[in-house]
Amino acid sequence: MSKVSFMPTPFDGEHFAGVVSRKATLLDSSNPKLVFERMLSEDGSLSNQRIYHPLIDIAANAYEGSISREYLLRKHSLFPYYSPSMHFRDVDKIINKRIRKGGLWKRCEFIEQVPSLSAPLCRTLSFSLAWRWCPLCAIEDEKRVGTSYWHVEHQLPSMITCSKHACELLESCNTCGFSSIDIRVMATPPTTNKCTKCGAIHRASYVDLNGHITWVQQASMDLLNSPGMLSKPYFEHVMKRGIQSGFSNLNGGRIREQVFVAARLQQDFVAWFFEHGFERFFHEPEVVINYKTLSLEKALRNVNGWHPLFVLMWLRFLAVEWPSLEIAA
Repeated sequence: MSKVSFMPTPFDGEHFAGVVSRKATLLDSSNPKLVFERMLSEDGSLSNQRIYHPLIDIAANAYEGSISREYLLRKHSLFPYYSPSMHFRDVDKIINKRIRKGGLWKRCEFIEQVPSLSAPLCRTLSFSLAWRWCPLCAIEDEKRVGTSYWHVEHQLPSMITCSKHACELLESCNTCGFSSIDIRVMATPPTTNKCTKCGAIHRASYVDLNGHITWVQQASMDLLNSPGMLSKPYFEHVMKRGIQSGFSNLNGGRIREQVFVAARLQQDFVAWFFEHGFERFFHEPEVVINYKTLSLEKALRNVNGWHPLFVLMWLRFLAVEWPSLEIAA
């Protein structure tokens, strides 16, 4: 991993990859990819669905203590959104840069660089390929700080609209279809909201969201902005045990019957899924349904490693109460 002499200060809510991409463009606007190659020991495009990427450490080292690695993980990455449903070993590996050997309290091996980690099953999701932005945020950011930039919250795959402006997030040009798959070659969202390829204007549009999708969006923002320690996510219990709690409420706590209840409820969940428009979150919704990617029975048996969107849909379907952030405050 190369040492970087300076790093731009991240803007409020800016994704860390966008910060590094702005730096690369400043160093070599003609070939920013080459700058990334010098900084990274691993190659590949910078997806907006990386839970972790070594660029975090590159940025933290460049700040030399003025901005901590933990702060970058908390405020400038998707890690807080994913960590409550991740296995504790993966969370510990990212936070403490160590790999546990054997059981929980067995010997640990510290590592210099944590390899990048992609979100689970992200290729099944509609909003997991291109970097997204809010056209109104882009205009406001340019007036406020002199440039548009990639917001962390706009990359949440369970968000359809901007939490501030309630307009639909954009991922491509409506005229020519151009999108930013690789942030290495597009450091910021389109300036003045003009497509960089065809020059078409990106205009804000608004969509009516039902109560279920609105709930999922708000819960997604809660995950991203959750309080407490990174190693002990505030929403970990509900994200890992909430589904079991929901089934306990349905069958009076009889554990042996929960799997059978899950099998019976699956058909109801599928109907609920399509009735309330959740198919828009998936590239091929029929495939994830038919191949039991969204199986309640599987969710009941295994509490770790699920994509947050999946868990939030299951929790909403089962009417599990969502913890209040006001209590935590």
